[in-house]
Amino acid sequence: MAGRFAKSGLGGALFLLLACASAAGVYFAFFAPRGQDPSGGDPPPNLVRAEFLANAASVAPEREFLVGVHFRIAPDWYIYHENPGDAGLPTTVELKLPEGFTAGEILYPAPARFLQPGDITGYGYREEVMLLARVTPPAGLKPGGLASLQAHVRWLACRNICILGEQRLELRLPVETESRPGSEEVFSEWLDRMPGKLTGLSQTQH
Repeated sequence: MAGRFAKSGLGGALFLLLACASAAGVYFAFFAPRGQDPSGGDPPPNLVRAEFLANAASVAPEREFLVGVHFRIAPDWYIYHENPGDAGLPTTVELKLPEGFTAGEILYPAPARFLQPGDITGYGYREEVMLLARVTPPAGLKPGGLASLQAHVRWLACRNICILGEQRLELRLPVETESRPGSEEVFSEWLDRMPGKLTGLSQTQH
């Protein structure tokens, strides 16, 4: 599996690409030449942790709910917004839903602006962020069993070096005649951070 990192304002430095696998996902590490990373040492374990959540404990026909991927980022590191700025890669979430389920666009909270090496402007997130999407089950969904929702997430985590990671997540929710709320507190917090007004998204429809 190969990856490529575009040259930007880094003085045309070549990067050594190291790929390693772990239980948490697949990571590609772009290491600058010796002496360019003043921190030294290896990146911390669990550099980025991703969790797939829903604001519903169960789903029901035509009852819209929210799903979200909650990223927790190691101290002093950051990942990128969908518009990463002058360099970097967007953090993405690709959803795979059961037959008949539909999803809206991925919603990104307002990012922070930061200055990267080489006076390159970037936009993204430190410490944590949650990306959200609306999901609507089909009218003909029959109660009983579990609905399996999957998310393929990709990110580029940077400090003095950049590490490209990905993870595949799954969420299984019971199918019932009426939906039940779940994880409402964390969704309410991140809805408040979304740009503009997102009417009708604050609670699961019952």
